[in-house]
Amino acid sequence: MKNLERQLLATNEGGDFTPLEPGVYSAKVSKIINYGVIPRASAGFPDIKPGPCFRVEFVTKPDKEGVSAYIGKDYLLSTNPKAALTKDLTTWFEQEIPEDKAFNVFKLMGLFAKLQVGMTSTGRNNKIVSILKPTEEFETDAESFIFDVTEPKDAELFDKLPEFIQDTIKTGDTWKLNAAQPETKEVVNPANPTAEEVNEAAKEVDIKNMFN
Repeated sequence: MKNLERQLLATNEGGDFTPLEPGVYSAKVSKIINYGVIPRASAGFPDIKPGPCFRVEFVTKPDKEGVSAYIGKDYLLSTNPKAALTKDLTTWFEQEIPEDKAFNVFKLMGLFAKLQVGMTSTGRNNKIVSILKPTEEFETDAESFIFDVTEPKDAELFDKLPEFIQDTIKTGDTWKLNAAQPETKEVVNPANPTAEEVNEAAKEVDIKNMFN
């Protein structure tokens, strides 16, 4: 699958939706968004020092009415032992994460997980509390794609992102300096998979193949 050949490496150096109630959900990675270098506070981090960040978006298993929900989590592009990415990968795959290798974030595309969802401290928004090993798989027609702010061919996908994600991307130096702007969106990107291709690629997963 072409999309999984792309790379967003984390190293030790380092729209409308249905809201989710707190609980445990079966989910699948539907989008990965590379923000590039942004002020980390704009992605919900307390440290305002700019850093390379990305977002993983999940779609939940459809309920009895066939309705799915979307929820995502922002990360610093780092596999430092104390980084949130490292902690979530460890519980997700139930394996220790090597510190001496770079992790290709894009290879999370289409993978299943079990999400524990809670509320933020304000009680106004939901958040992913933990990511655990999946207990089931399911089919979904949810649109799936990777958006990489450093890749001009992804520019036509920008308008498909929720407004709050667009705003986060625009805060960053990468957006301001890169050619991935909406006016170039006539460039097509055949690398992004169909939902059927994502479902097929997710059937065989080995975390060892995600490192460089």
